[in-house]
Amino acid sequence: MLSRIAEAMFWIGRYVERAEATTRLLVEHHQLLVEDTRLDPAVGVEAMLEPLSLMPEDPDHPSLTPAALVRIVVGDSDDPKTILGSVAAARENDALLWLALSPEGTRSYRDSWRSGFYQVALQAEVPLALAFFDYAQRRVGVDSFIRLSGDAAHDMATIEHVLGQHRGYRPELAAPVRLRQS
Repeated sequence: MLSRIAEAMFWIGRYVERAEATTRLLVEHHQLLVEDTRLDPAVGVEAMLEPLSLMPEDPDHPSLTPAALVRIVVGDSDDPKTILGSVAAARENDALLWLALSPEGTRSYRDSWRSGFYQVALQAEVPLALAFFDYAQRRVGVDSFIRLSGDAAHDMATIEHVLGQHRGYRPELAAPVRLRQS
């Protein structure tokens, strides 16, 4: 029994490590594409997708943009080369898996939350832990777990209801609880 657990833990670690490494590559590459206007976005996107074997069938596909790069690399849960595929593979090992993503921070004001956490939890069919940092009360915790329904407006209203009472270090920079429109 211990050998089965050890083997499952090994493979879970590999899948999660792959998802993390791919995410780090994606973040850095996307940042370079956005900041360096001298580079043709299609060439930059192709340079990221080719080594990951995620190039679309048509290399002249008109949608090779930085936004398309994110969609392709995050991908779907059926392709083990994508981030969601790696998370799904780890989940298939019947293991406990925690993936922490910050949809909102307080370094500067934004008018919405990034939607990556929502898409990953929804497509991987895993519960979403509603964690908080309450600076005023000096508390950190997990309030509850919810299953996302796919109705983003309803799910975000639930998140706002649960987390709306907590205040960060700089509440004036907190974004409204809504997903960024793509």
